[in-house]
This record gives sequence, C-alpha cells and structure tokens, in this order.
Amino acid sequence: MPVVMILQCLRTLQAFAATMLSALVYAILWPLTVIRISLSIGLMRIASSLPILKEKIKRYNEKVLLVPYENFWQSWCSWKMLLVTVKLTLVDLSRTARLGSPAPNCKLVTTDGKDSRLLDLARGNRPLNDFTKVVRDFAEVADFVVVYISEAHPTDGWRWNNNVEIAQHKSLKDRCQAAEILKSSGCPAPVMVDTMENEAAKSYGAFPERLFIIQQGQIVYEGGMGPYNYDLTENNVEIAQHKSLKDRCQAAEILKSSGCPAPVMVDTMENEAAKSYGAFPERLFIIQQGQIVYEGGWVRTITT
Repeated sequence: MPVVMILQCLRTLQAFAATMLSALVYAILWPLTVIRISLSIGLMRIASSLPILKEKIKRYNEKVLLVPYENFWQSWCSWKMLLVTVKLTLVDLSRTARLGSPAPNCKLVTTDGKDSRLLDLARGNRPLNDFTKVVRDFAEVADFVVVYISEAHPTDGWRWNNNVEIAQHKSLKDRCQAAEILKSSGCPAPVMVDTMENEAAKSYGAFPERLFIIQQGQIVYEGGMGPYNYDLTENNVEIAQHKSLKDRCQAAEILKSSGCPAPVMVDTMENEAAKSYGAFPERLFIIQQGQIVYEGGWVRTITT
C-alpha cells in the first residue's frame, strides 16, 4: 500500500513538474514570439509597398490562400492581421496535442447543442481524421470529423472581402448557427462545434485550421498550421497507409507525382524499414558502401 501511494505521488509530481516547465517555456517564448512576428509583418508591409515585390507577394499569397488578392490585400499587414497572427502562434506554442502523445479528448457539441467528446467519434482501431476532402476515398478505414472553431475572418475582426458574412461568435448558439452554414454547403463529414472556452482549438493549436490523425487515442499525424503549412498530399499519404501494400504504393505515387526529385520506394506492411531505421515519422540517412555514415531527420534513405 505505501508503495502504491509513493508511485501515485511521483506521478503527480511528474505531471506538476511538466506543467510548470511548459508554463516557464511559454513565459519565455511568448514575448520573443510577439517581437518576431511584429518585425516580420513590418518587413512584409515595407516589401509589399515596393513595386518590384508587390506583384510577387500578391501572386504567392493568391496561390496559397486560394482566393483573389483583392479579398485580402486591403487588410494585408494591418494591425488586425498582426493581432490574429500573434494569437494563432501563441495558441500553437501552448497546445497540448503533440505527435505521438495521447490525443486530448476535448468536449464538443453537435450543431443542435448536444454534448459529445472528440474521441467518442472514432470506432475501434480506425484512425480519426478531421480532413473532409478525402472522406469518400478513405471512409472504409477512417472516421472523419470537422470541428468548427472561432472565426478566422469575422466581419467584426480581420475581415476579408467576398467572404461569408459571419461575426465572431458571442455564444454557443451563434457558433452552432455558423457551423450549420458549413454543413449546408455540402461538407461530407460530420461537423462538431468547439465550446466557447475553445477547448479543442487550444488543445490542438487548431486556429485557423489544422489536420490531425488520431488512432487508438494517440496522435499519429499532425499537420502544420494553416493556411501556409496545410499539406493535403501529406495527409492523404498518412491515411492510405492503413489499408494494404497496394494502397501504400498508390500513396507513394501521390508523393512521386508531387515532384519528388529522388526515386520513391515503399516499405512493407510489416514496416521493416521504419522499425529498423526508427524512421517514423521521418528520418534522413546517408549510406555508403553498406555503412551508415550519417543519420538525421528525414524518412528517405540516400545511398551514395
């Protein structure tokens, strides 16, 4: 009995120490983050005023954001953009959802106001994913959910032109009504709603958008912060690996077709290469004359 109590105390102390360390790191990093973002946006504002760079910046952001530059250029590098950028970066710093860690089982609600939990939406060993474009292709092996969070471009905040006219939610009822608009647009996955405490958005660093794959309560894939690091091809590859060798080869074809400059080989379904090289989620090796002469951080193996 005393041994059990000691172990419980040690676990409590470990959790407390981890929380305090996380808080300390956050306290150190957030002022530096604000300064870095302020300088970056200031430099972008200056660059955007130079005719030689203005058009290039416009076209690049049109390509990434998938909207005409007229929709966002008026508020580009504005004070409101700075505030939103700082917010999403700080949310990412403080999120608890990390690759390989237990997935936070956040409280959600349905669009008609019924309480639920994120992990309740997964069935058995199937991966849970919040990306809707691949629902039809992978419905046999994965469950999908879209979690509606706070507005990225509300009419009373960092507003974009020609966007859906929605003010920032003042109540859960407002958020559920906004989520109904997404549902009515033909979203093929179930739409859940984050609480007004923004539990899901904070835990997963999901503002303004982010992709996760959760399997057996563990995060097995985390996407980058949207919209610039919103990699749909990478997400397809991760889901496809849960089927068969044929599906893994098809997923590898997606990588090949994306312009990969090196030959693409495929690991077996026993994951022999991944296990032998500790290559999950990614790792770089250089092999020369059958010897490993460099090990680093990317999944492809380079043989010279």
